[in-house]
Amino acid sequence: MSDTREDKQRQRWRWKWFVLLATLAAMILMGVGGYGVYMMMGKAGRFVYSTSTNGTVVGLIDNLRGRSQVVVYQHSIDVMIEKERVTKFLGEVFSTTSSAHVKYFNNKVEWWVDLKRLGAEDVEVDEIGKVIRFWIDEPRVNEEMVVIQTDPQQISVETDRGWVSWPGTPHELAEEAKREIKKAILEKAMAESNRKIARAQAEESVGAIVEALLQATHDAYEVEVEVKEGE
Repeated sequence: MSDTREDKQRQRWRWKWFVLLATLAAMILMGVGGYGVYMMMGKAGRFVYSTSTNGTVVGLIDNLRGRSQVVVYQHSIDVMIEKERVTKFLGEVFSTTSSAHVKYFNNKVEWWVDLKRLGAEDVEVDEIGKVIRFWIDEPRVNEEMVVIQTDPQQISVETDRGWVSWPGTPHELAEEAKREIKKAILEKAMAESNRKIARAQAEESVGAIVEALLQATHDAYEVEVEVKEGE
């Protein structure tokens, strides 16, 4: 009888160890630490605080992807468009030039970074130096969010008929110039000087987001964010 009880006790211990090892293996396969448990619960779309760096990074990537387009820089643009039309009379004997000068001040544009394509290859963890590095895509102007000035006090239209021309010509030139305002705003916004500012702002803005998300688990780590070269 004593041998039988001892056999049963050994079997129970073996079963407990089997369950424990199987649970640990499942957590490792599905994702390290707390993230693995979250994966099994089907809630990996949210940021997960984990006791392991790998698990935290995976959860962090999911969180940043969920933010999709992050606005990193907003600024104003002034543009001026000049239009001219030459009217000729009697062949090349007489000619006159009608013109329109249209100015729009304080138009608004914004730059954003697309985080949907962020992957594990864009993250590097330096356990020794306590640094987490991120590489993000080049910021771009959001062409759908260009705000064209509508305040009459911020718009200037100057026309000149020349010494003689059709009465409607300057007005037509002004309307033609107004239709090109958005294109002119985008072209000026994408100047290299604005690109440099947008890159710096992108690195700072995304870095602040990452630091906030890591504060609870990896506060001792330094976060470095860099825009990818050639993007």
